[in-house]
Amino acid sequence: MESNAPNKLKLLKIWEILNMMTDSEHQMTTQQLIDELAKCIISSERKSIYRDIETLRSNGYEILKGRSWHDNTYYVNERRFSVSEIKIIMDAVQSAAFIPADKTEILLDKLADLSCKYRAELLKRHTVQFMTVKHKNDSIFQNIEIVENAIEKQMRIRFQYFHLNEYDEKVFAHDGAIYQEEPLGLIFEDGNYYLLCYRADPEYVNKVKAFRLDRIEDPEIVSEPISQNAVEVLKNVSTYRLQSFKMYGGSIRKVTFQFSSKLIEVVYDKFGHDIIIRRNGDICKTTVLVQISPTLWGWMLQFPRSMKIYEPEDIREEYYKWVRSALEQKDQQQ
Repeated sequence: MESNAPNKLKLLKIWEILNMMTDSEHQMTTQQLIDELAKCIISSERKSIYRDIETLRSNGYEILKGRSWHDNTYYVNERRFSVSEIKIIMDAVQSAAFIPADKTEILLDKLADLSCKYRAELLKRHTVQFMTVKHKNDSIFQNIEIVENAIEKQMRIRFQYFHLNEYDEKVFAHDGAIYQEEPLGLIFEDGNYYLLCYRADPEYVNKVKAFRLDRIEDPEIVSEPISQNAVEVLKNVSTYRLQSFKMYGGSIRKVTFQFSSKLIEVVYDKFGHDIIIRRNGDICKTTVLVQISPTLWGWMLQFPRSMKIYEPEDIREEYYKWVRSALEQKDQQQ
């Protein structure tokens, strides 16, 4: 006989069991489903299982039906995320330096459990081990939540900011002074999250200052809205993200690069596929908006004989000056 368990709970449990324990290679018979329900102290009969399955299917739950000997089988094959999609997200979590090692493991388990238990076990066994140095700030998730809340509400935030010394100890900037900033957005760059904030100070050419999120201590939302100027910058913050080379606050300029055709894919990887590349034999040129910074020069220096700045002249000279300075420093150390 059926128990007095509410029918809604029974339907929920049937879907939960099939979603967590079945796929096309691991189908569940009617009797196995009855046994699993019994573990949840929900008794059931075959006829009611048939009705419950049909109720779920008629309400949009994609439960597929098969046959095994003299019994029906049921399974869920389509899920919100495919195995390959979950795998990609798991690899991204593994490679993200800002997520501490212990929280990485917790996240990987949660992601794997988005699939059925058999595929979850497979995903966990085949997790790629990246050579990523993980940071130690256990408050990173809380920081993200507070910052995102402030950005959504367009409110200011305050926090302390620190660096690490040679003993891996926190050294707070400006003797522990409290920063009060106007948050614009978060940017993920080279394994780390950065908080972009509006700065009216003329020192900041682009009106944007970046803070590494795992170096922020005790962020709090301030009951004061961001300025109208910050709101205007906020409208174009995605442009800053595209132009940014690491987190050096240089000016943004239009630069034409000349490079070997062998570097076409490298250039696409760096600047995106919306750029226009003009080719003449083995020589290519492209014009893009970039942030002028030492990181840009360092990237170019990987291709000393295959890439140069074609124009403007002042940016080309600035690059050559930086290279000469680097070589002089090397000579002094020898």
